[in-house]
Parts: sequence; C-alpha cells; structure tokens
Amino acid sequence: MKPARVRRMAFFETSSLGASRRVLVNSVLCRMVKPFYRKPAQKQSASLLLIIYNDTDMIKLTWEDIERTTDELVEKIKAVGFKPDYIIGLATGGLIPLYFLARKLENNRNILTISVNSYEKDKKGDLKISYLPKIDLSNKKILLVDDIAGTGDTLKEISNVLVNKYKVRKLKTVTIVALKDSKFYPDWYGIEKHEDWIVFPWDKAEFPEYFKN
Repeated sequence: MKPARVRRMAFFETSSLGASRRVLVNSVLCRMVKPFYRKPAQKQSASLLLIIYNDTDMIKLTWEDIERTTDELVEKIKAVGFKPDYIIGLATGGLIPLYFLARKLENNRNILTISVNSYEKDKKGDLKISYLPKIDLSNKKILLVDDIAGTGDTLKEISNVLVNKYKVRKLKTVTIVALKDSKFYPDWYGIEKHEDWIVFPWDKAEFPEYFKN
C-alpha cells in the first residue's frame, strides 16, 4: 500500500535580480524548498501561490495505533452482530489489517486475498486485478478489508466484483483509515483524516525516509 493516495501540487514563485520563475513542487520536494524561502537575508523574494504540501500534512501511524484501531473496529463489527463467513484482504495494503481483524474476530480459518493495484510507487494509474480466488462465495457474508479508503475506487471496484461475479449474499467493507474526500466510504473505518499522506508502519521497506530517527 502506498502512503500517497493524493498528491497536492503547488507552484512556488521566486524572483531574483529581476528574473522570475515558477517551480512546480510536490510533497517530496517541499522539505528542500522550505529552508530556501525562509531565509530573508537572501536577495530573493518568494510568494506562495497555493498551499504547499509539507511534512505537517503527513500522518505516520504506529503499530500501537493499528492495535488500538483494530480493537475499536472489532467492537463496531460485533456491536451490529455481523459475522462474516469469509474475510477478504486486498493485497498488499490490506494484508496486515486482515491479520489483525481475523485474529480478533476469531475467524482465522476462512480468509482469502485479492491482489489488486493501481499505484506504482506513489503514482496512481489504472486499477489492475491480478488475482481473484477460485471459490464459491454465493450466498456468503463477506468482510472486505483494506488499509485505506483514499479515492475509494479500489473498494468500489472490488465490491462490484464480489456482488456481480461471486453473488455474495451480504458484503461489508472496513479500512483502518478513510480520507474525507473518498468517493466510496467503507461500512467501518477507524480513523478519518483530511491529510492525503498517510504512512503505515508496514511501509518502512518501501518508504524508509519516513522512518529515520
């Protein structure tokens, strides 16, 4: 799962010795740019045309956050009496939430995965489904698990597959995080954020720069 679901872009305008230029920056470059325009001693001026996405917009979740959030999600699921026949995790971001929820819901036997991806590093592309389980899920109750509902496109597409292709009887969705501008909200989510840059503890191998002490 990629921590950047939406990348806000901004123009940073500088002027020096009568020349001006506009530089397009993204959230990765902002930390390099910020010290530049905060130095008044330089004979340059800078104006921010749009809000620059910086480190204050990033939320980094810990393993303790995941434990607490999945505990809360399990309580919500149990409160309405929903008992799934199968729990399905979306690979790869939904695999670790799948483990936590399956263990805490005491449903460790009937777990499945679906492999789907729409990101290459932090760039969003077309949704690609590379694996679907070969199993009869008709008339079954399904809990679909992912780490984040960013745009909501993935949850919506896979939900349609489960309903139309597998003919499931009842489908519920759950994520650790839901972004407020998601077009498809899960039935249950633990954390609602407006920040577009969410880093999970299992993202360390792919994004080590966010885990440096």
